[in-house]
Amino acid sequence: LLNGPRYSSKTIGALNAFVDHAWNTKGATVNILVPTITAGTDSGVWTILTDHIIPTWIAGEFGLEWAPKGTPRQHGVTKKFFCKIINKYGGESRFEVNSLKDERRVEDDFKNRYFSGIYWSELSNYQFRKTFDTLIHSLRMMGVPEDQHLMICDTNPSDEGTDSWIYKLWYI
Repeated sequence: LLNGPRYSSKTIGALNAFVDHAWNTKGATVNILVPTITAGTDSGVWTILTDHIIPTWIAGEFGLEWAPKGTPRQHGVTKKFFCKIINKYGGESRFEVNSLKDERRVEDDFKNRYFSGIYWSELSNYQFRKTFDTLIHSLRMMGVPEDQHLMICDTNPSDEGTDSWIYKLWYI
């Protein structure tokens, strides 16, 4: 959990950790979970990842690069934003953006998904512990050892304070 005020670089740190994960994990698939696609893509975490963080890693010239046809784009059918990079094994790792505007749909949208990493942005926008419990169970990418899966959540302090499910999960 990255918990702190705005402008404390939580997003930058988390995105760098996930590029490292994608580089060092064979066949990684990273879910970037945002409250809405618009919030995530219009100058949000997706733009920071694809316009700044990944290009900075590529500029290091150690082998990380966009996969062929892997530069940021939108899937034709689902309209989901995604990109792929070449990892240190010579294979591809994938990043995709998913939204969860309606928490009641968490099981429909994520129960049967498989990820090696989940970056959950703006955790305090979610009201139910069940949402967390469902999403953490999608950290089960086949072929990736359990100890190589990664979830990072970022949040500003919740308006609910010590009554928040976030506080109860991480601090009690």
